[in-house]
Amino acid sequence: MATNKMTVTTKKSLARAACALALLLSLGGGMASAAPAPVSIDGAREYAVSEAGVPASAVTYIRSESDMEGGAKVYEIRFHTDTHGYKYEIDAATGAIREKSVRLLNRGRHDTNGNPSNRIDQERAREIAARQFGFSASDVTFYKLELDTEQGNAEYECGFYKDAVRYRVDVDAVTGDVVKYAYDHDGYHRNRHDGPHAGHHPRRSR
Repeated sequence: MATNKMTVTTKKSLARAACALALLLSLGGGMASAAPAPVSIDGAREYAVSEAGVPASAVTYIRSESDMEGGAKVYEIRFHTDTHGYKYEIDAATGAIREKSVRLLNRGRHDTNGNPSNRIDQERAREIAARQFGFSASDVTFYKLELDTEQGNAEYECGFYKDAVRYRVDVDAVTGDVVKYAYDHDGYHRNRHDGPHAGHHPRRSR
C-alpha cells in the first residue's frame, strides 16, 4: 500500500513538474520570439512584400540596399505594383519596420484651383487621414494640415503623432482618396525634440 501511495504521489509530482516545465518553455518561447531577430536583405525584401499584402509575382523591385542611420544598419526596399509604389526601411538587427510609405500611381488629374467649392474641408481631411491608420481625429495630435497642389491635383498634406509614431497622409482634396501614406518611428523623436522648429518640418518620404 505504501508503495502504491508513493507511486501515485510520485506520478502527481512528475505531472506538476511537467506542467511547470511546459509553462516555462512557453514563456521562454514567447520571449525568444520578441527578442532581436537579425534579417538579411533578401529576408527584408520578402517581409516587405508580405507586409504590403501583395503577391510577389505582381512586384517590380526598384531598389534594395543597406545603409547606416543613427548607428544602426537598415535596409531600404523599394518596389511597385501596377497601382502603388512602396518604400520600406527595415532594421537589419531586429527585422522591425522603421519607416513605410505607400503612394497611389497613375492618378487622374482634376485641377480645382478655379472651383474651390468642390474641395472637401479640413475637418474631413483630418478624419480621412486618421482613419487610414485606424484612428479617429480626436485620438491623434496633428502637427501639419496644408492644402497643396501635386501634379495638378489639389490635396491636403496631413501629419500627426500617435503613440510615439509619426504619420503622414496625403488626401485628394476633391475625391477624398488617400493618395499617399507613411509612418516613421524615428521621425517622432527627431521632429518633436530636435531644433527650434521641432515638429513642424517632417522629412518627406522619397
